[in-house]
Parts: sequence; C-alpha cells; structure tokens
Amino acid sequence: MQRMSVIPKFWPSGQGVLLFLAYYLTGLLGLAMHSYIDRNITLFWLPAGIAVAFLWRWQTNLWYAVSFAALLVNMTNGSSFLLAAGIAIGNTLGPLFSVWILRKSNFRHKFHCRSDVLWFCCAALSGMTVSASGGVTLLWLHGTITSANYLESWLTWWFGDSIGVLLAAPLLMTISRQSLQETVSHRFEIIIFFIILSCVNWLVFLSPFNLTLAYIPVLLVMWSALRYGIVGASITVLADSSIALWGTANHHGPFHLMGNNDQIILSIYVVVHSLVGLLVTALHSENRKAALDLEESYKSLSKISSRLPGMIYQFRQHPDGTFSLPYASDEIINLFGVDANQVKEDASLIFAAIHPSHRAHCIDSIRQSAQDLTPWQQKFLVRYRDGRERWLFGNAIPERAADGSTLWYGFVTDITESKRAEEDAKNAARELKKSNDFLEQLFDIPHTGIVFFDRAFNFIRVNHAFAQACGRHIADFPGKNHFDLYPNPDNRAIFQQVVNSGEAVTVVAKPIIFADHPEKGETYWDWNLYPVKDESGFVTYLIFVVRDVTVSKQAELALLQAKEQAEAASQSKSDFLATMSHEIRTPMHAVIGMGDLLLESNLNEEQERYVRRLQEAGTSLLEIINQILDLSKIEAGRLQIVQEPVRIRTLMHEIMNLFHALAMEKGLQMQCLIAEDIPEWLLVDRVRLKQVLFNLLGNALKFTMRGEIVLSAQIETTNPRQLAVQVRDTGIGVPPEQLDTIFEPFTQADTGVTRRFTGTGIGLTIARQLIELMSGSLHASSQVGVGSCFHITLPLQPCAAANNENNENSMIRRESAANPLPVNILLVEDSEDNQILIQAFLKNTPHQIATVSNGEEAVAMVQRQSFDLILMDMQMPIMDGYTATRLIRQWETESAQPSIPIVALTAHALEGDQQKSLDAGCNLHVTKPIKKQKLLEVIQQLNHSFPS
Repeated sequence: MQRMSVIPKFWPSGQGVLLFLAYYLTGLLGLAMHSYIDRNITLFWLPAGIAVAFLWRWQTNLWYAVSFAALLVNMTNGSSFLLAAGIAIGNTLGPLFSVWILRKSNFRHKFHCRSDVLWFCCAALSGMTVSASGGVTLLWLHGTITSANYLESWLTWWFGDSIGVLLAAPLLMTISRQSLQETVSHRFEIIIFFIILSCVNWLVFLSPFNLTLAYIPVLLVMWSALRYGIVGASITVLADSSIALWGTANHHGPFHLMGNNDQIILSIYVVVHSLVGLLVTALHSENRKAALDLEESYKSLSKISSRLPGMIYQFRQHPDGTFSLPYASDEIINLFGVDANQVKEDASLIFAAIHPSHRAHCIDSIRQSAQDLTPWQQKFLVRYRDGRERWLFGNAIPERAADGSTLWYGFVTDITESKRAEEDAKNAARELKKSNDFLEQLFDIPHTGIVFFDRAFNFIRVNHAFAQACGRHIADFPGKNHFDLYPNPDNRAIFQQVVNSGEAVTVVAKPIIFADHPEKGETYWDWNLYPVKDESGFVTYLIFVVRDVTVSKQAELALLQAKEQAEAASQSKSDFLATMSHEIRTPMHAVIGMGDLLLESNLNEEQERYVRRLQEAGTSLLEIINQILDLSKIEAGRLQIVQEPVRIRTLMHEIMNLFHALAMEKGLQMQCLIAEDIPEWLLVDRVRLKQVLFNLLGNALKFTMRGEIVLSAQIETTNPRQLAVQVRDTGIGVPPEQLDTIFEPFTQADTGVTRRFTGTGIGLTIARQLIELMSGSLHASSQVGVGSCFHITLPLQPCAAANNENNENSMIRRESAANPLPVNILLVEDSEDNQILIQAFLKNTPHQIATVSNGEEAVAMVQRQSFDLILMDMQMPIMDGYTATRLIRQWETESAQPSIPIVALTAHALEGDQQKSLDAGCNLHVTKPIKKQKLLEVIQQLNHSFPS
C-alpha cells in the first residue's frame, strides 16, 4: 500500500498532466449536464470518478492536478476565483477521503468479492459527502443558492459526484493492457452486443413510442458483467447512462419531464445500473472462485487418493436395509471394475463383484458392524469379468446418522501381492524345510568330508564321512581346535590366509598322515576351504570340504610311472635308431665311397657292372635307413614342413629326368604333362614333395614291365582351388580290397612282392604322411593287370619368384670347382677306412690333409699347427667331436685366433643332430656317406670364406 502524501511535486509529472487533462475535459462535459437548480451543480460529475481512480492507482500527491483542473473548470463556469477555489478544495478533499478509506479497508480493485463492492460504495459515498457538503455550503455562503433549496442542491451535488465515481472509477481502476487484449479477442461478439445494447436503449430513450422499459438495459449490464467482468460491465453502464442522460436532456424516454424528481430518478437509474454491474461481477467472481476452490479441492482429494494404494470411500446402509456408496475415489474402477457414479445410489454392483464364496459373509459382517457400531474389517476375494481374481482388504469406522442410516468412512486396498507373498512364504517355508532336509542329506554325503569351523579354526560340526576318514566319532570334534588335533604349520598358514583375504582356496592331492592311526599309511586329500562372510565382509566361519583321492592319486602315480617307462622306451628306440643309423652309415660311407673310387679307375665291363651293382645295393640300404628315420620323425611329430617358392614345372621335369635312363633300359615310355594354367611359382616344401614324387615314380618304375609311366599336373576347380598331381603306370596293379592297406607301414599288396621286387613297404606310408603334413591328401586307384594311379592334392598357393641368390652361389661353386684353391685340411676320424676314403677323395686335388683319430688329438693339433678347414667326426672315443669343437672355439677366443671353418662329417642323421652340431660351433653339418663331388663342393663353398 502506498503512503498518502499531501506535498505535491514542484514540477508536474506525466501522470499529473494526464490527470489534469482528463479532469478538465470531463469537467467541461459535466458542465453541459448541469442541474436545473443551479448551473454550478451538475447531474453527473465524471471528474470525481477520474480523480478517485487516478489517485488510487498512482499517487495521492497528484491532488494538485485535481485542484488546479477543478479551479479552471469552475472559473470557466463563470465563478469568481475565490468561489472557484473553494469549490475546487471540496472537489479535491472528496476523492482524497475516498482513496484513504479504500486503502484502509484493503480494497482490491478487481471487485472479486462483495466486500470490495461494499467498501468501494462506502468510500465513494463518504468521499462525495465531503465534496458535496463543502461545495454546496460555499455556494450558500456566497448566496448562489438559498436555504430553501440547500438540501435539494446538496442531494443533486452528492448524487452527481457519487454517480461519477460509480461510472468512471471501476473502469479506470481495472482497465489494463491484458484486459483490453482479452476484450479485443471477442471483438465480433462485442460489436453484436453493442448493437443490441444500442437498439434496446434507442427503444427506451430515443424512440417515439415512449415505452416504459427503463430498466430493461439492466439485463444487458448483468450479462456483460457475467461475460466480460468489471471492465465490460463498467463500459456497458457508462454507455447506458450516457444514452439515458442524452435522451432525457432531449425530452425523450421516461425521464423527459425534467422535474426535480425526474433528475433524482435518473440518478437512481444510473446508480442501480452501476451497483448491479459491480455486484453481479463480484458475485460471479465469488461463485467462480468457489467453483475453482471446490474443483481444486476435489483435484487435491483425487490426487491424494490416487497416491494412496487403495480406495477411499463413504458407505451408507439406509434404514430400509439397502446399501449405497455416496463417495468413492477413482481407484474403485481398478478394485471393483465399476465407476463411482454407478454405485452412488445402489451398491449392488460392488457386491456383485465379490466372489460368490465370500459375498454372503461380507454382507453379514457389514450388518453386524451396523448393529454394534464396531469397526469393520474384512479380507475378501473379487472376481472380474475377464476371470481374473484379486484379494482385497477393507476397513471402516461406522457412525449413526440422524435419519437412522449408518455411515462408514473407510479404506479398501489390494492385498493380492501380500496374499501371494503370504502363500509364497508358506511355500518357501515348505521348500526351506525340504532344503534343510536335503542339506542334511547332502551334509552326510558319503566319501566327502564336510566341516564347519569358526574363524579360530575350532570345530563346529563335522559329518560322518570326515569323522570316518579321521578314524574318530562325530562327538569327538565340536569345540576342539583343528590344529590341536592335527598340527600342521603349512595347513595352518593356508587357513589363516583364507581368514585374512576372504578368498577361497583349493588344494589338490595333499598328503595326509594320521599320527593316531599309522595303519592308514599316507593318504591323499583334495580339499577346499570356503570363507563365510557377514554383511561387512568380515570372515566369521569356514567351510572345509575334503575328498579322499588316494586311489586316484595312486593310479596317477602308476600312470606317471608308465609314462616315464614309455618315454624311456621311446628314448631307447631313438637311441637304437641313432646307433643303428650311425653304425650302418659309417661302413656304408666306406663301401659307397670305395665304389665311387673304383668306378673312376680303369675297369673292364664286367668289373664295372659288379661295382655298379654294389653301388645300387648300398644306395638301397641307405634309402631303407632314411625311410625308417623319416617314419620315426613323423611318428614323433618332429618332422617340419618348410614351404618355399618352387618352379613346379622345373621340379617335375628334374624328377622325370632322374628315371629316364632306367625307363629306357626297361623299354618304358615316360611322359610329363603339366597344364598351362598352373602358375610358374608355387609355395610348397620342395624337398618333401620331391621325396614323395621320387618314391611314387620309383614304385611305378619297379612294378611296370611294359607300357608307360605318366606324371601329370593340373588345377582342380574346387573351392578353394587345389593342385592335382597324378603318377599313372601300366604295371601289375593292386587288388581293390588292398588299396587301403598299401599305405600301412611294412605292408605290400602281395606277400610275394617283397621277394620279387624287394622293399620294406614303408615308402607309401611316408609319402601319405608327408602329403598330409603339407595339408594335402594322397590316395590310389588301381586295376590288376591294367595299372595304378596315385592321386595327390595340395593347396594351390601361387607366389612371387624366388631371388637368384642360389643360382649365383651355384655359379660361384662351379667356377670354384673348375679352379680349386689349395686348402690345408685336418681330418678328425676314428675309422681307418673312412680316413683312407677321404684321403683317396682328395688324392688328385691341390689340397693337403692331416689325420687324427679323436677329438683330444684334434685340439692339440690345432694349437700346434695352422689349418684352413677341419672335417670333424662327432662320435669318437676319448673325446667326441662336440667337445673338441667347443674347446677349439674357446681356444680361438682366448688366444684371439681367427676362426677355422669346421664341418661336422658324421653318420648322425636324426632330427636335431644338425642343430646340435651347429650349437657346438660347427659351420656345416654333412651326413655320411658323402659322395666325392659333394665333399669337393663343400670344401670350395667354405673356400670363399678363407682369408686370401
């Protein structure tokens, strides 16, 4: 609330100017409607309403604008300055007094309640009483009016000012931009309304029919107040009053006689219109507020009830015994499947929803509660139209009404889940009992010991299996400490670790010896130790589960022993093969080497034939040895496949050329057919593929007496594509039932074949296994007397061409062989035959050779004499070649001597022997028997690394 200020500003504000202009202009309009008693008294003084509204909405210190405007208006009317100033003072004090009353009464200018209308009327009448009293008294003192018409002049003044306040102030107090926008939004409706209003007022005040319908427009005022509020009502009243005044002034309407009484009646007419507009607006606002409050209360109640897990209700039993439900919250639809409006007068639908088995009992309990006025509580089942069923719980407190009926105020909630939980709890209890029974049975499971410990390792409970395993009774354990009975520092540390970390531990095959039962001997237990924790993670108990695995442990030990024996047997086999290979290769070295030397001598035809037969026999024996070694490698899984870029056409032609001379001797034709779409370079294991093809072509040549042998290759259009290689002959063939057995070790198609053609029967076995190691397959098709065909399939892997390093090295070796450089060689060999053979190989070369018989002599010889190359046998008496090589390398390092090339010339040909030689310090590993040409190539190969 603003404070009233009586001190005006020295410079007028915009609001003061606006107030001055409004007051002055409406004052001039008021002078035109002067009273017929005196020209200084008007019928309607709108400036009074303007002054009250402006001083209320803005500031009371704008009174100077009211006084100045009133002074000018009265002087314009012909009054003297003093008279005009006195009347202006009255015109100012009246609005100020009205505003003061309004502010003291907490008046709200929206006129939303009747008290606002009452205070506004009181303020208007009181303030205008001050104004009328002051003004009329000044006119009487001045002599303008007489004592006889003082009262009538006062009433006219008072009515005029009061009507001006009633007409202008409400509109100016409430009008705003928002109200104008709302009014404009109904502009078409307002235009029609004002047309109707104008027509009605024309009939009443302007038509020549002189109809006595003066208060018909009040109905339009009421409608306007209901429709548009105080702004609409004020504008309508102002329009009605203006038309009534203008019509009366022009001798029209019911008030045209212009008598003094008619002026008062016209004023009452305007006052009634204003009061009707204000009161209807207030009443409508109150009703609307009450409706909104009621709606809000209902919404609040609905929100509260919707938040509750059930239905709030009022239930009534009428004196005639019938039931109704005057109030029920929205949850009734979910609980009973009916709407609240359906049961306000008759609650039969509620009882129809109750399950037939519960319905009669519910009704009896309600009637009993009504009779005794005791609280009602009931659990009952509801069945819905779709067949669903739900459990409900209702409770209510009854009270007797004045008409003899009984009212209950209560609450119904859905207890289906709790009922289900109750049933689940019962079922859980039954299941818990079953589980406990099962756990008891599980706890006493045979052959598995179960123990409960506290965190200090004291026994809480043990089962029969544990007690029996320990040779004690169950009653001997509870309360005793585990490690007092069975001391074991290692086990105690494990137990303590579980308590500290809270992590379970598993121990496998722990040996246990019972000191109190030595007859049990050493037993083995698998055991698990599980921690039991509380909510904070603190270990409170331990569960110890043990199982006697003595039998399985003994079986495991036996199996381990058998494995060691098998490995020992396998090692014995490997040792035997190594020994056999070494012992055979060593003499064969001399046999084949001497044969080569004999072929270089002058032999007659018969001698040369015998020597060649000797060579062929030696070669066959070496082939048998190599096949046995390959089979051993494959079985042991030690044979490695090394893929490299290979010219497949060159490889196949090379192999065919090896057998071409032998085929011509037997009168056989040999063909090599290679498809043109096969890539030039393929990724394969050159050595192993050559070995397989060599074996297959050798067999074809062996078993074919006439006809031809064909080696072919093509691409199979499978997904992915494969290389298909075939070896086809026109030999003796294989019976169909023996096609699979020919790939088994030491097997041939005919028992007489071995005698007829010789052979061990493992060549095809090795061939198939080699092809399978290369991710391929090998199978055969044959017809006895017609021939055989061996089919090979391998992954087709095209690749880029290999570099020409090997070709360059071969060229260098050929040039070196043509122009050999002299080399000083130390031969370390314990076999006198091999010494003679190597010396014979180098007899007609510029190389010099010295020989020693063991590694010890070789080390001493190297330290005394300088050599360019050492040929080192690896298996010798006194000191083997491995030790001698290491000692030589050690001496070279310690004495800062240049490293001498050392070639391991040995009969060791098993997998790993080469690496063993290289690890000892050798530069090359050459397997006996060695051909003369091969030995010379090795010497010249290493010759490039000798210092010049």
